[in-house]
Amino acid sequence: MAISKRILVVVAVIVFGVVTASAEPLRKDANGCTVTAPPAPKVSRIARGTAPSATVVLELYVSVGQDLKRVRELRGQDATDDLVGRFRIIQIQRAIQSDTSRQAIANELLALQQMIVKRSHV
Repeated sequence: MAISKRILVVVAVIVFGVVTASAEPLRKDANGCTVTAPPAPKVSRIARGTAPSATVVLELYVSVGQDLKRVRELRGQDATDDLVGRFRIIQIQRAIQSDTSRQAIANELLALQQMIVKRSHV
């Protein structure tokens, strides 16, 4: 399955923070004050027994990258250094080529996402 270079460029731009605008709109708290911190990351779910599509894996990859960036901004670089290292090892273009590799990378991304959620609440 060939994924266009355009999609990979968009993924890279979103994940690695070239675009600095927040995808999350500012929210108001109960007192009407603007809340600047984005909402906590949420853990994604993927159906068991079937390999996720390339699109699902790419969306998860982007989501994990954005969550890492948010936690790093809120908690500091030390809070995410080990997770960023694991995230950057992922070769997403190779990872989406087969059912087996998509399943393996989806599992790794879900594990990273769970760790990010734990660290965002500390």
